[in-house]
Amino acid sequence: MGDEPEREVVGEPESGASAPDPQPRDAATTPGPWRALLQILVLAAGAFAALWLVVRALLPGDCGCERDGRRDTGASVVLTTTYSVPVLVFDTSDGAPGLRKHFAEHLKGLKRYGYAVVSPSEVRAALKVKGMLPLRAVALTFDEDRKDVLEPFLKALTAEGVPAGVFLDPRRLGKPGSLSAEDVQRYASRGIEFHCRAAHAPDVSETRALLSLFGDRLQTKMTPMLAVPSTVPEERRARYLEAGVAGVWVRAELPVKPDTPLASLPRSLVRDIDCACPSKLLNRIWQIAVGKTGQEPPRTAAKP
Repeated sequence: MGDEPEREVVGEPESGASAPDPQPRDAATTPGPWRALLQILVLAAGAFAALWLVVRALLPGDCGCERDGRRDTGASVVLTTTYSVPVLVFDTSDGAPGLRKHFAEHLKGLKRYGYAVVSPSEVRAALKVKGMLPLRAVALTFDEDRKDVLEPFLKALTAEGVPAGVFLDPRRLGKPGSLSAEDVQRYASRGIEFHCRAAHAPDVSETRALLSLFGDRLQTKMTPMLAVPSTVPEERRARYLEAGVAGVWVRAELPVKPDTPLASLPRSLVRDIDCACPSKLLNRIWQIAVGKTGQEPPRTAAKP
């Protein structure tokens, strides 16, 4: 038989050889199902974070105190003989609508940030006997007689168990729109102190009459303190002490320190704060305590 011609074999490749891919792909650019899911989750998380920032910026009362680094110190009360205590007097001349609305939040903020609220009498007692006060102490006071303005503050204070001092004119007690003697006695039993306020510079005889009227109206033998304008000369304020006043308070941008005289106890004015965030109040307290009013406080709350 003659030789047969060789046939070209078309079909399966030789063993061990792989067939070429007619449409080659780049594996690095072809996402698998898990990679695609991860990309979706990352995009969703970014969108949620952006939305949250927008919502936070639009929330009322957000002063940024949580964003600028201040946090709860969690510090326990530390007593010291070298205290520097801001004594605040809240400006309620226009009714302080913002402060009234958010006062409970401010009281909670003081506690969260490690401040110990003390009463004016506690401050006076520490000065009298050269005693100690908390390192981060602050005192709260009001110059107010109007019941509709003052009572929301008193309710917030008693609900939080926070002491405060109210300086009032005893001649106005019981008059229409003012606190009654019963109101004063009710709040006094719940930790609120009441003292005298004079809108002018009384002489010694007027001061004694004011103290007598205070005791008669309130049925108390407590020796009150007296708030007078800062224009009253220091020599006259010293005579008030001789007349039986426990201490004399004036407006001044100073903290109470161990060497503060009882005839010149300073109270610093705090104007209306229309914000639930405690940032502005904390800044004001810090500025008074260190004697640097008008300057910016540190971005983190100082730990005792």
